[in-house]
Amino acid sequence: RGMKLQYNQPQSINIIYQMRNNNIGVAMKIYRASAWCKARHLDFLSKCFYFFNYIAFNCIIPPNTKIGYGTQIAHSLGVVMHHTAVVGKNCHILHNVTLGGAGIVIGDNVLLGCNCVIKGPCKIGNNVKVGSNTFVNFDVPDNVIVVGSKGRIIKKTSIVGVNCQD
Repeated sequence: RGMKLQYNQPQSINIIYQMRNNNIGVAMKIYRASAWCKARHLDFLSKCFYFFNYIAFNCIIPPNTKIGYGTQIAHSLGVVMHHTAVVGKNCHILHNVTLGGAGIVIGDNVLLGCNCVIKGPCKIGNNVKVGSNTFVNFDVPDNVIVVGSKGRIIKKTSIVGVNCQD
């Protein structure tokens, strides 16, 4: 039971294959390990975790990035974060999200849709949903939905939080 072995591949390749296909939360755990090592001045081990995250998931999250607890990176392929980015608690980040440029602050309970680009310096408020393929380079207030290639605010919402389990 458990993992199906593919006998035409070495076991190490099969483990990486399984991790890439079932990677919900794994990239975040590797980031946490890298940040933990960086905080304790274990720089070599921190860089090893960072590069493993890049090789296994094509996910660039430097250990200096501040990410709040409860944040999920689903399908972490292609996620790129600037080393000064700050991400709040209980955020949900989909694949190919780019947080580029210094001074990016993401609030709590934010949903970042796939292929969205946040170009700093800017602040995204709490309880915000950013749609797929959206480019944001301005400050976004709380409780809104942002969509479009130029990042337009289309709706103010009264949501209390983004439910990541749906």
